Amino acid sequence: MRERVPKFQAVPGLLQKYYTHDESTGDWCGIYLWESEGAIETFRASDLARTIATAYQIIGQPRIEQLMVHLTLRE
Repeated sequence: MRERVPKFQAVPGLLQKYYTHDESTGDWCGIYLWESEGAIETFRASDLARTIATAYQIIGQPRIEQLMVHLTLRE
């Protein structure tokens, strides 16, 4: 994870990425915050996005969910 941080820091429109771990299941997850839907689509078409499964040794297809933020606690 740490060696790929600079690559994700350079992604246009990516505001934040959280690396998370569920100890009860052993699952790891990346939570991304984007400035726009266009930035998401550009990233999904990128070489960096295509290497996620291999880099993190994901078995099968990665689960991808897209949620819209409707309210934030802090601006």
